Amino acid sequence: MAGSVHHTGIGAACTRDGTPELVERCWYPLTGAGVVSRVFADLTVLDITPDGFAVIELAPGVSVADGAARTAAPVLDALPTTKAPDQGPAET
Repeated sequence: MAGSVHHTGIGAACTRDGTPELVERCWYPLTGAGVVSRVFADLTVLDITPDGFAVIELAPGVSVADGAARTAAPVLDALPTTKAPDQGPAET
């Protein structure tokens, strides 16, 4: 991991028994604490920020609340907002 700028994690958000894998603080020894910046989970893509996990993408039909329910840490809605395309001036 040395020398790399971005590190990602890929996996399920929960264990087989439903326990969240994504937690606010790890309780076991880590070999690379603080090096993962993005997590690709089964329902969400999350950026790791000082304020919690920031949801940047969701699987179809999944809400931010659905993703947060599978995470044992603060979750922020960082989804890009969609703006209606500019329709131009109204015709008279």
